[in-house]
Order: sequence, then structure tokens, then C-alpha cells
Amino acid sequence: MEQNLILNNTNSELLIQLAQEHFDTGNYLRSLNYFFRALSFEPENARIWNKLAVIFIKLENFSVAMNLSRIAYRLICQEQNVVSS
Repeated sequence: MEQNLILNNTNSELLIQLAQEHFDTGNYLRSLNYFFRALSFEPENARIWNKLAVIFIKLENFSVAMNLSRIAYRLICQEQNVVSS
């Protein structure tokens, strides 16, 4: 049923909700999949990038987490019209 919901969805809202539910239960790989899918609808969403970074921290892949955090930081700075370094 979950797959049918995803296939028929045309925005990131449901994907983010499912990703968060899987994150909350510790299913980080499935959560990662849904957050990446959500990015196809909202590539400028800093919160998604940040959540991906958190997942990679949980998976102990710190170099990827750092890169994702930098993307999230840049996007937040753009939202707030702040110059990032």
C-alpha cells in the first residue's frame, strides 16, 4: 500500500511524512530513500537536506553528512539573504 501511495503522489508532502515515520522507527535506509525522492520535488528545501545529513550521521557516514549539512546551510543562508562562507 505504501508503494501505491508513493506512485500516485505528485508532491513531497507524503514522501516527507513517510520518511519521518521511518526515521522515527530507526529504519534509516528507507527514510533515506523517501527523503531523496522528496528532493526531486523540492531540491531547494534545506530541511530535507538537513534531515539527510542527520541520517548519514546515524549511519556513521560522517563525510557525506558534512557535505549534506553544507548544502543545507547554503540554502538556509539563501532563504534568509545571508552570505555563507
